[in-house]
Amino acid sequence: MTSMAQLVKIETFVKELKAALDRKDGYIMSSYGQNPKTGYLDLSITTEKSAWKPTGWYYTQYSGSQKEKALYWRDHATRVWDCNGLAEGIYEILTGKNINQRARNNYNSWCDPKGVGTIPGDKRVPGAAVFWGDSASTISHVAYLYKPVKESNPQGDWYLIEARGVAYGVVMTKLSTRKPKFWGWMTKYFDYSGVSKIDITPVPTSITFGNRTLKKGMKGDDVVALQNALMKLGFNLPKYGADGDYGNETITAVKAFQKKYNLTADGVAGPKTFA
Repeated sequence: MTSMAQLVKIETFVKELKAALDRKDGYIMSSYGQNPKTGYLDLSITTEKSAWKPTGWYYTQYSGSQKEKALYWRDHATRVWDCNGLAEGIYEILTGKNINQRARNNYNSWCDPKGVGTIPGDKRVPGAAVFWGDSASTISHVAYLYKPVKESNPQGDWYLIEARGVAYGVVMTKLSTRKPKFWGWMTKYFDYSGVSKIDITPVPTSITFGNRTLKKGMKGDDVVALQNALMKLGFNLPKYGADGDYGNETITAVKAFQKKYNLTADGVAGPKTFA
């Protein structure tokens, strides 16, 4: 019988991600948080592993400008990571257990729930993983949700923390610009129980939308009120959330709402839709 893995609180994982970002940690392929001069996770050890010397494999795997950047990380970074190394390395630092796997193993073996496409709004929580690849078997990169771009709109865009590559190191990017193709909660090794699903602020029984008939291209607080009402009723806006911009995503949600309630499904929100 296989014993269950020790779980690390996802809040703790996210704090360690932020620490790596704040330190300006670097990137070396196949690393998971080691001191780039010694190759040890334990920063108090000063002995150098041969593979981590400037002439060792971790640096000679690169050439040209990439090797120069790798050696820059050796001289300047506190720790170095690769993309999935952020997850496995933080896990080992906290538990002492090495799980040494790749990003595709993360998605295929660690994640439940998981899915293809843009991560749904109600699954956007700190520590959720997002992945890049043409298929689940060829996933080659992973990043982790950090916090919403707008704290008031957790179903909208999010900041990511990722070990992006040797040219970048550990950086903060945006979900909307990076466009990952898969998503998942890493529940095999991390405990998400302290991170509840996104709690959309309840819509009051009586909502003031204003006097405008809302349609494509319009912006304002009345658009935000409409978008929040739609999400509360289950008509999700997974990419942009309540951003106050009446775009195609809002039109699609309005049409779905109108169709369900036997209104003219034209995507224009007027008095009948508000009522």
